[in-house]
Amino acid sequence: MNAVNILNAVNIVRGTLLRAVDGAVVLFGAYATRRQVRVSQDGLNATREGNITDRFSRAVDQLGSDKLDVRIRGIYAL
Repeated sequence: MNAVNILNAVNIVRGTLLRAVDGAVVLFGAYATRRQVRVSQDGLNATREGNITDRFSRAVDQLGSDKLDVRIRGIYAL
């Protein structure tokens, strides 16, 4: 083999390795993004459940009020 063929072979190997590294970086980025989305969705679901619990608790508290209009709002809230 002459020097040109050796340099061409080295360049091909370098290009292949570079593409493999690029692919690994893209896959890791996709995995990290998906994980972050899942964590955000879990946090959002917990917040929604907390809001529902708070609304239900307030409505039940309103049902025990002495004022008629407050009790009616509690009924509508449920």
